[in-house]
Amino acid sequence: MRRRRLVQAVAAGLTASVAGCSDLEADLRGQTETSNGGVAMEPDDDDPPRAVLPKPPGDLDITELRSTGTSVGANAGQLATYEGEDARFKVGVFRMENDSQATKLADRITDQGRFYGFEIAARHGVFIIGGGAEAGTREGLVSLLIRSEALSRSYIAEHDLMAAE
Repeated sequence: MRRRRLVQAVAAGLTASVAGCSDLEADLRGQTETSNGGVAMEPDDDDPPRAVLPKPPGDLDITELRSTGTSVGANAGQLATYEGEDARFKVGVFRMENDSQATKLADRITDQGRFYGFEIAARHGVFIIGGGAEAGTREGLVSLLIRSEALSRSYIAEHDLMAAE
């Protein structure tokens, strides 16, 4: 009789812990940084810069879009202003002609420590993606930037061209 109660208690505990893990996993899955699970995906070299821009969250709207360079093809760029009640961010995505040109621009940004008044800039393939907060916090800017499929928190932390070494 004792053995049966012990087995029932262990089985109930095991069932509860498995259910708890499933609930935790579901909660974490709903909090991913990007739609692809928080993993930065390299944009296709042929993607237009506008496709790489972060998708605005519910509390921000894109209030201004401006093209830089050419509108299609190499050396194309897209600048966007995201505004909300207490925040205003400028974000830019620039597509260079090839990997070599993207590396040269990334090196220049790192050497100069500035680019379009951005606080954060990262190179991903032929793209340079960055942004700055005119109103709002750096954390708010990072939270916006990771809404691009090309960036995640860890990717920004590892590849921020503006970060002091």
